[in-house]
Formats: sequence, C-alpha cells, structure tokens
Amino acid sequence: MTSHHSPILNILLCLLVLASCEVLETPADVVHPLDPSNPDYEPPFVVFKLAPGEGETIDTSIVTFKWSGNETNMNYSYRIDDQEWSDWQLDSAKRFELLDDGEHTFEIKSRYFNNAESEEPQSISFIVDDLQPSSLTFFPRLVSYTGTVDASLEVFVHEVSKLAMVKAVIRFDPNLLEVSDVQVYESESFLAKYGGTVIPFASIDNSLGEVKIDVAVATGDSLSVSGTGALARLYLRMKTNIPAYLRFHMTSEYRTADNTTITITDFGHGAVHAE
Repeated sequence: MTSHHSPILNILLCLLVLASCEVLETPADVVHPLDPSNPDYEPPFVVFKLAPGEGETIDTSIVTFKWSGNETNMNYSYRIDDQEWSDWQLDSAKRFELLDDGEHTFEIKSRYFNNAESEEPQSISFIVDDLQPSSLTFFPRLVSYTGTVDASLEVFVHEVSKLAMVKAVIRFDPNLLEVSDVQVYESESFLAKYGGTVIPFASIDNSLGEVKIDVAVATGDSLSVSGTGALARLYLRMKTNIPAYLRFHMTSEYRTADNTTITITDFGHGAVHAE
C-alpha cells in the first residue's frame, strides 16, 4: 500500500527542516577587499608583460604593449601621446603602428569590476629611431579623417646632406583614398632655409592613385641644404572606413646642386584612418 502525506503534514515537515537550518549572515563590519574604504585596500594596477623599457630607444615604428592586472576581470583604458583615452575594455594588449621618430609616452588606467579606478595612470616613455639618414618620410605618419575636414600630412626629408632637388612619387589605393590638394612649400620650404627661392611643382592623379612632387633650389646663398625639414603638405579624403596607406615609390629621388644622385636610404610610409 502506498502511503501519502497530507498537504498539512508536508508543510509541517518543511517548517521543521527550515527551523533546523542555521542562517548565516555576513558580519556588518566585514568590508570587501576591493572596496576603497577597506584599510587594506590596494588600488588596481597592471604589470607589463611586453613593452619597451622606460626611456628605451627602439629601431622600429611598430610597438606592442601587453599587460595583466593585479585582479581578474579588470577593465583598462589607454592612450599614447596625449591622444584621447580609449573606451574601458577587457583587452590586455595594444599594437601601435607608424609611430613618428621621437619620444612617445604610453599611459594606461585600470579599474576593478566594482568601478574602483587606479589613482594615477601608469606610463612608459620611449624613443622611436627607425629612420636612417637620407630618408624620405611623412609627418605625422598616421593621421585621422573625421569625414568633415580633410586630413593632412607633410612630406619630410630626414637628415639629408647637400640636397638641392627632390622628386617624391607617392602611391595610394584610389578606391580607398583621394588627394584633394597638394601644397608645395615655397618660402617656408626646407630647401629655402638659407634664404633662397625654390621651384615647386606637383600633380595629382586620383584615378591612378599617384601624386608627384618636384621641388628644387633656384637661388640663395647656397644651392644646397642639409638637415631635416618639410617640403609639402598633402590633403586627404577617405572614401571608406578602411585604413588607406600612402607609400613612396622607388622612383623618388634626391639630387645635389651638380645633379648627382643622393641615395634615399629609407622610406617612412604613412596612412589615414577613420576617426
């Protein structure tokens, strides 16, 4: 014979079970270890797993940072060279490309899952020195396009000696980018540094994806110059949200006042990305 408990008996049994259970409560004076009010609280911080050393000079324009937090499930926000801070995210690595020659500073903030943030950003400063003397480059190498104002970058000669003429041939993907204008500097040109005048010329072919710049010293105390400086400025418009690259073609040339070729040892290519 099967025995059945009445509903009232079932209720009584449940009450007896509940009454026998010990109720555990968190003491009122216990503070979560990640609560800033905890006297033993430690602010969030990161440990770099991959990064240049503080003050290190690196011979590449590409640098990768990898890190880990002192707790799990932390969020991070970072920036380089006083740019805008990134959104908070779980990612623990960031790669930068086309960094300009010179000093850079990477900064990172961290926070716990309860939104308690680090008191101050952590930072690493380093120097990029990847261009050889007698190079042709852009400055800055990487620029942003907002969609409303043309992006722009300058054409730079880098540590050149006895330079009198420059021919810069620049190629780009016409499906991704168009050059709206080229301003070849005259009185403000690096080639006019000794008070001389220059002969400027530029052409744009947006169907082919090519810009040609020819500029030479015409008059002055010296028909050649040495050092580093700007020759022209390009104005750019993106056609898509895909990053577009600008590359100097091998037919680019440096020449002296007596028309002797100066070897271009390196090219610092550039790029435009959507903001």
